[in-house]
Amino acid sequence: MTTPEQAALRAQRSALALRLAQGLGEATPVAELKDLQTRLQLIDGVLADAAPPGHALRRHLIALLLVAAAVSLAALLPMPRVSFVLELDAGAAQMRMIKSGNLAGQPLDGEMRAEGFSRIESADPALAQRALDGGASQLALQAQRLNLRRISFPAGARIDFEAGAQTVRVAIDGTAHAAEFEIGGQASSSFGGSPREAGNYAVAEWLKLVAGTAPTELWFTRKPERSYLWRGLQPDSLRLVERQSGADAQVRLVSALRQGLLRLPATGRELRLIAGSGLELDGLQLDQADLTLGEQVGLRLSGSAQRMVLETGGFQQSLKPSLLDYVAHNHGLGLIWSAAGLLWGISTWLRKALGDKF
Repeated sequence: MTTPEQAALRAQRSALALRLAQGLGEATPVAELKDLQTRLQLIDGVLADAAPPGHALRRHLIALLLVAAAVSLAALLPMPRVSFVLELDAGAAQMRMIKSGNLAGQPLDGEMRAEGFSRIESADPALAQRALDGGASQLALQAQRLNLRRISFPAGARIDFEAGAQTVRVAIDGTAHAAEFEIGGQASSSFGGSPREAGNYAVAEWLKLVAGTAPTELWFTRKPERSYLWRGLQPDSLRLVERQSGADAQVRLVSALRQGLLRLPATGRELRLIAGSGLELDGLQLDQADLTLGEQVGLRLSGSAQRMVLETGGFQQSLKPSLLDYVAHNHGLGLIWSAAGLLWGISTWLRKALGDKF
């Protein structure tokens, strides 16, 4: 509110300013112009001292509001990627591969089955002819020496791993792929459900199963305490679901997670994953990805993800920390100094830019 004294000073100032402007356009002595200027400066000083303290408070409040808005925004915005270390056991796991690759070879426990492949190749002409006659879509093979050479797949392939007490399952879908094996010694095989036929391979023979984009399945028998191991996998996404038959004989997809431990280095957070929880990872970039397939699927992953969602009791929760969480954990004291510096900078800028308008 303006007092009568302030109104009089403002009116006097306007008159002096007008005289000074007129004097500058006329041949007014310099001494008189300086006198007018000095009187204007004195009046400005008196008016500034008489300004209500609310103006300065308003400036600081604006600065504080801007800082609060910036902090709130940082609390709402998630990190674009989140680093993690994950160890878990599950009944099954599904991976979408980001680029072409292969599941490396290893010895098998003497017996395997295959379904869904469109063609079988082998240097053994009798075996190749039987595959043509009986059909390559169903194969049962038992051999004294049976090795998996590799399972090759292109980018975009989806691979399902399913654990089992006596047999494990590897299924591939979505892209053309192939599985190569090596057999030796006494062997028996069956194509398309036909009776088994025996053979003897004194020298190891190779066998290649080829598939188009149709899904295929491979079953490998396993002895007690035996597990198959693949390292260096490069999936783009991970899911943990398995098929389960209900009381009504309907097959449902349920969580395959048995237990797990998830660490988020960015915030120092550590979560124990309980059985039945749902976990979804997308946009993966991994430094380590090891999978053990036996009575359970064991996974050891480390890297980063664009999306990380945990589902418990029907509720989904994103595990990606906010920008504020990250800064607070990694630069706790720096956050305080940054906020103070920002407040001082905004206040100074507002004071210079807006002057006495507030």
